Amino acid sequence: YHLKYNRDPRGVRKLEFFLDPNDLNLLKKTIPNYSYDSIKIAILELIEIYKSLRSSIFPSEININKKAESLATDYLNSLS
Repeated sequence: YHLKYNRDPRGVRKLEFFLDPNDLNLLKKTIPNYSYDSIKIAILELIEIYKSLRSSIFPSEININKKAESLATDYLNSLS
């Protein structure tokens, strides 16, 4: 998120002071409890955040391997 908001990447302390409330809520969804399902959901949320940031930060010339991305997320979703 630091790059999205043109800030120096210095960790996550004090993000609540400059993040949009929607972005902060998305980030909060990545905090799991101690259950397997919660950890899996948090990882899937992180993937979605990454994809969103990737599309807004990376130049369009970056070649994204959609097949590898799909295989990885499909595998994660198949785990029970």
